[in-house]
Amino acid sequence: QYVADGDDQVTVWLNPNLGPGATEESQSTNLITHFGANASFHEIHLRHGGGGGGWTFSDMAIATAFQDLVATGGMEPGDASGTGSRELPLIFRSWQREQGLPQNSVRALAQTREGYIWVGSEDGVARFDGLRFVSFGVREGMASGPVNALCADHQGALWIATAGGGLTRWHDRKFSTLTVKEGLPSDSVTALAEDNAGQMWIGTEAGLLVWDEGRLSPVDVAEQFKGKVITTLFKDHLGAMWIGVKGAGVFRYADGNCLPLSEESVQELLKDSHCLLVDRGGKIWIGAGDDFVLCRDGEQWHRYRIPRHLARPYVSALAEEPDGTVWAGSVSEGLFQFKEGKLTAINASSGISDIFVQSLLVDGEGNLWVGTSAGLNRLRRGNLWAFGQNKGLGYGAVRGLAEIAPGVILAGKPSDGLYQWNGWDFSRTSPPDSPESLLRVNALLALEDGSCWVASATGLAKFRGTNVTMLALNGKNVLSLAVGRAGTVFAGTREGELWQGRGANWTRETNYSKPHAVTAIVQELTGALWVGTEGGGLDRFGKGAPTHLGKGEGLLSDSIRTLHLDSSGTLWIGTAGGGLSRWQEGKITNVTAHEGLPDNTISQILEDDTGRLWLGCDRGIVCVSKRELEELASGEITTVYPQSYGRLEGMLSEECSSGFFPAGLKTKSGLLWFSTLKGVVAVDPRLNTASELPPTVVLEEVILDGNPATGWPAPAAPGFAGKDDITTTGLESRTLRIPPGRHRLELRYTGLSFAAPER
Repeated sequence: QYVADGDDQVTVWLNPNLGPGATEESQSTNLITHFGANASFHEIHLRHGGGGGGWTFSDMAIATAFQDLVATGGMEPGDASGTGSRELPLIFRSWQREQGLPQNSVRALAQTREGYIWVGSEDGVARFDGLRFVSFGVREGMASGPVNALCADHQGALWIATAGGGLTRWHDRKFSTLTVKEGLPSDSVTALAEDNAGQMWIGTEAGLLVWDEGRLSPVDVAEQFKGKVITTLFKDHLGAMWIGVKGAGVFRYADGNCLPLSEESVQELLKDSHCLLVDRGGKIWIGAGDDFVLCRDGEQWHRYRIPRHLARPYVSALAEEPDGTVWAGSVSEGLFQFKEGKLTAINASSGISDIFVQSLLVDGEGNLWVGTSAGLNRLRRGNLWAFGQNKGLGYGAVRGLAEIAPGVILAGKPSDGLYQWNGWDFSRTSPPDSPESLLRVNALLALEDGSCWVASATGLAKFRGTNVTMLALNGKNVLSLAVGRAGTVFAGTREGELWQGRGANWTRETNYSKPHAVTAIVQELTGALWVGTEGGGLDRFGKGAPTHLGKGEGLLSDSIRTLHLDSSGTLWIGTAGGGLSRWQEGKITNVTAHEGLPDNTISQILEDDTGRLWLGCDRGIVCVSKRELEELASGEITTVYPQSYGRLEGMLSEECSSGFFPAGLKTKSGLLWFSTLKGVVAVDPRLNTASELPPTVVLEEVILDGNPATGWPAPAAPGFAGKDDITTTGLESRTLRIPPGRHRLELRYTGLSFAAPER
């Protein structure tokens, strides 16, 4: 701990088993030394006399605070570097001609007020709702020519700048075009931006002007840019307009004053600007020259050089994510990320369709859209980490997970034993001469002393470090494990037996006898046990009268997959085919696909720190609020609206593994781990919260008796908006008249959310 103008407080741990994720609380007191000293240093020298009896240092950690060494400091997903960041992986999705994109070359991007993504190509534009592209071109009244830029204004209109065809405006579902005949300096329009007054600034190859209240007019500084190519326009968060002029430099226009951006060291580069961005922090980013990105932070300039393989990989587009990450697109070198002062390249091997980037857009949900010469790409942060063959877990299912120390995760596989997470990936940890019980894993159970019980088809083994300290229940096919009161461990077998033990002493529970495999065990604070089975329902015994729950008592399935007993004493039951069941005060409530779940098989149940249940299913992972489930049980609502996670979010397999217990793992740091048929998945609940806003719903077409209704949809780009009450925008003045008799009315709509549009 640093102490200003004094001795720093230093703590040294000496522990031969010290590993990443260690905490002071877990260290032996006689191996800890405290002292005060000046802890500034540049090197560390380790001395060892040799000859035995000395220390061998295999792991060393240095920190300025104990918080640096807890589980979040080196053993959790996304944090193998020990930096403390938990950055989720990037997920790419691409659309090309095969997916309906009219042309693979995406030259410009914009999002209009109602939520559509508009794509500009070589000879027109296309409107995209996440699933369907609708093309517009010359036949619909648009000017011809490649699209140079797109801009959506505050009224909901789309402005389309073309190379040779002038400027086209899409508004009230109609196109109107401006050319030199209407007063444009050139028919080649190069840049667009709307100012705070609602004026559209128009940059061309021969100067600058604005569109204001239905007419073109010169801006008061246009004379100095007459005949010059306007390369970029950008309005910053303060309302100032930034203008890039070829051969002249970059200018800031505000309050009637136009001042050049001047800095001798980068002046020549500023004269060759291609794109500009002022981020939320006020930093100015400029793509300039053949291969530079310039950044002015206060009065200091930073020059970033793009790695180059071709002659002129200039940066064509810039965009900023909500978290402040700045992205740059190069016309020959792909995509680059600027974050925390670091430049990171994202090339074709990362999933982007092409390295010729022509346009960038960050939509209202924070997704990054990348237009390349080979298609449209959506890039967003995943919701989870998925670990499979690429992270050392080999092929096939994982059946057990356990945290043997803060952040140190064991994964068990029925085919080849135990694997341990080291912060970067998994590696085999089963000793070469392991008994079969360590190689055919059914379930894992970690104990407070750092040891772990391993259940297998041939019995139990107690595992610690790389040593097997104890074997038990030899020949028994153990499927489920649970820690009871006072350190007692319970074990359930495929043969329907229930055992309890402490250390090497194990006895069979004679009060329980069923012919069905024991798949889940939990113990109440009273000491009563709940035992779930495969085909025999659920039983409670040990305190009070025995209780049986099955199809005859209200469950929808007798096949119990998993159990979760929450802090209030409510028992949550995951079944095969019968959904999620809730048992509280003698009453069962069932939640199935009919009530909103995406799947009726619930194999794993975990609870986060905010009162949400995370369910591992055959169709991915589902997160649902317990508050919603309580309201469903009381009859206040009839449907729940869970968040779903599957292949679209990066899962390698959507089917979570089942038939063992404990199923799933909540670590001490709050992360949730799920075992699947292809590796494991980790979720940070704090990074996965429900959106405050529902998707925008747009009514696209009204059809009466098979024919489009006259005057529908309304010209003013109708949309349903609002969080609580559904209101109509632009529809109030429209009346649909239906004559008497029987008719068929169709309302065709789209939901504009791009995180998972398929849903």
